[in-house]
Amino acid sequence: MTAAQSTPPRISRGWTRIVLVAVGVVLMLIGASQVFAWTAYKLRALPIGLWQVLEHAGFNGVLGENLDAAIGRGLTWTVGFVIVSVAMLGIVRRRAAHRLPVCVVVLGAVFITSWAVPGSVGLTHDSARHDFYTLRPALDDVVERAVQGDLDGPYAELPRTLDFVSVTGSVDVYHEAEGPDAVTIFVPQWARLVDDAGGYIYSPHRRPDVNMRGMACTAPARLDEGWWSCGMRTGSS
Repeated sequence: MTAAQSTPPRISRGWTRIVLVAVGVVLMLIGASQVFAWTAYKLRALPIGLWQVLEHAGFNGVLGENLDAAIGRGLTWTVGFVIVSVAMLGIVRRRAAHRLPVCVVVLGAVFITSWAVPGSVGLTHDSARHDFYTLRPALDDVVERAVQGDLDGPYAELPRTLDFVSVTGSVDVYHEAEGPDAVTIFVPQWARLVDDAGGYIYSPHRRPDVNMRGMACTAPARLDEGWWSCGMRTGSS
C-alpha cells in the first residue's frame, strides 16, 4: 500500500480545503489592497501582466485609466471570496452545526477587512508615493531598457507598452561617464506646454541634480531603491 493510498480521503480533502481558503484570502487581499498586491509582485508571486490589470490596465485601452483596474481588482476579490466561501462551506458541512456561526463570523471579518483598508485603484495624480508604487514595475522596466542602451538621451521615446508611465510618452536618460550602469532617468508625470516638468528620477548613485525640462530639481524626495520624486506632492500613502 502506497503512502497516497494510506491517507484517508477525508484528511486529504480537509487539507485541500485549508489550502483553498488560504489562496482565496490572498486573492481577496491582493484585490483590495495595493500594499498586498505590491508585496506579491516583489515576491514574484504576481506576474507583471496581472499587476497591470490590477493597477493601470486602462491606460492604453478605450476605458478610463482606472476603470479597467477597478474591474480587475473587483474580479480578483470576487474569485477569492467565492473560493473561501465554497471551501468553508465544505468544512462546515462535515462538522457540528454549532461551527457554522464561527465560519460566518470568519467570512464576515475577511469581507469587512478587505473593504475597510483598500488602497485606491490606479493613479491618484495627487500622491507621488502611491502612484510610484502603482507604476513601479513599469518604472523598473524603463531602468532595465536604459541600462541596456535601448533608451538614451533627452526625450527618449518609450515603446507603446510603456508610454503610459510618462505623461509625455518619453523619458530623459543620461549615462554617466564613470560606468554604463550609472544612469540617471527622469520620468515626467506632469509637464507644461513650453517648459518645466516634474516627476520621478532614477539616480541610485547620488542625490539627483536634474534639469526637468526647464525646471531645476532642488528638493528631491527619496522614495525607494534609487528612485526619487521631484516637483510632486509626495503624500503619505
